[in-house]
Amino acid sequence: TLNGEYYESFGEFDAEAASGWMVKQNDWFINMGASEFSVEDGDTIEWLYTCRLGADIGCDWLNPSAEIAGIIFKSNYGTLSPAFDKSAEEYTYTVSSSVRSICLRAELENYWSKVTYKSEGKTYKPNQAIPVSDGTVITLESSFAEFAGGSASDTDKISITIKVTDPEKE
Repeated sequence: TLNGEYYESFGEFDAEAASGWMVKQNDWFINMGASEFSVEDGDTIEWLYTCRLGADIGCDWLNPSAEIAGIIFKSNYGTLSPAFDKSAEEYTYTVSSSVRSICLRAELENYWSKVTYKSEGKTYKPNQAIPVSDGTVITLESSFAEFAGGSASDTDKISITIKVTDPEKE
């Protein structure tokens, strides 16, 4: 059932004119047919059913925002400073000396935006292990473009510098 109504299937337009399946690859709603994109080892693929052209599942085509709305660490190994604030662009993540890598992903205002995770000249996927040591900088860049490969109409960027502490010396 959906909104109190029973549907035999969940196909395109089965739950009104704005309904159908959307595909999310690495936290980005692809803006092309499923047969037109490639998948790589380690990608996360999600098929989600929408009843409102994506607005009900985090893909609001009428809100061209690339804003990063939060940071989610897969495991909480440390302390983010300052606490996340949409207006801040630079953060420090303090971890103990035993932490060798961290996994994180950006929460977005609109998942039609695409986020790039970079550190030490390498690009990572959401929740992929990023090697860290004291002074490592991880950059998250979000961009909103109406079509894949198009010019970005909105961008957002934050950086996280790793600070390693030695718990025995504290």
